[in-house]
Amino acid sequence: MSKYIALLIDTLNHDASISDILNPVERIQKRVNEYNEAHKH
Repeated sequence: MSKYIALLIDTLNHDASISDILNPVERIQKRVNEYNEAHKH
């Protein structure tokens, strides 16, 4: 959890949008694709 909070604080400190951090859809899709690639038969 502290890693996530640190990322939020760092993003805000650099005047960047946190919407990408708050919306996990892209990260979830990336992880699913990585999993699928690693477990292909």
